[in-house]
Amino acid sequence: MRARATFGRLAVLALTILPGASTAFGGSCPQRLGQWAFRTASSVAVSGDTAHVGAGSAVLGMDVSDPTHPTVRAQVLLASSAVQVALAGSRLYVADWDAGLRVVDVTDPSAPVEVGSHGTPGIAWDVAVSGELALVADHQAGLQVTTSCEVVFMDGFEVGDATAWSFVEP
Repeated sequence: MRARATFGRLAVLALTILPGASTAFGGSCPQRLGQWAFRTASSVAVSGDTAHVGAGSAVLGMDVSDPTHPTVRAQVLLASSAVQVALAGSRLYVADWDAGLRVVDVTDPSAPVEVGSHGTPGIAWDVAVSGELALVADHQAGLQVTTSCEVVFMDGFEVGDATAWSFVEP
């Protein structure tokens, strides 16, 4: 189980590990095994040995297969600042501050690709995904409910506008 407390732009993660698990690492629980401290980290979502870390104006795909030495595999630069991330299958949803919702395909963790976006009226503060819905907490405009489909891009430009999006089922 993971608890997260957010203070401004700093996220503090606390891990709860079941009794007896502390012996797997030979000591008290929890304990720090390693760190990567070259940039601010605001959020994290993990799948297997890849941690997707919101880090300022980028989302980093980090290899955590060796927890004592996490390393950056790849990064996707964002329009603004990754405040929160949520992982659903092979899609990473990013609350990207004043740029709204960004969707990144992380099928290949060493080559993530942004596949869609949707602006929000104010500041995208948090994101959660449930089935076909991506919900964004907008700091100034409340809850924004969108589809979790990817927005179609053609030659680097969005097809459609804020009221008439073109979608492809994921």
